[in-house]
Formats: sequence, C-alpha cells, structure tokens
Amino acid sequence: MPELSLGEKAPEIALASASGDMYRLSEDQQQRPGWRFIVYFRGSW
Repeated sequence: MPELSLGEKAPEIALASASGDMYRLSEDQQQRPGWRFIVYFRGSW
C-alpha cells in the first residue's frame, strides 16, 4: 500500500463487511462528506 500524506486523496478502497455488504470509500464520501481516518491492520488469526 502506498504511503499517503495529510491532504492527499486516498485511492479507492472497497472492503467486505462481516455481513457481506461492500464498503466503498467513494460511495461513503458522497453520502457523508468530510474526513476519514483510515487504519490498515494486517494480522493473522
């Protein structure tokens, strides 16, 4: 994943939720304008 700096536009992000729905950053930004705090956590269970 590329490094982002404050103020840069994030790339499109699409993630599956636990319920099977898809979360898309671009859709969320259209519905709720404003800041996002994105945390990437990679782990193994």
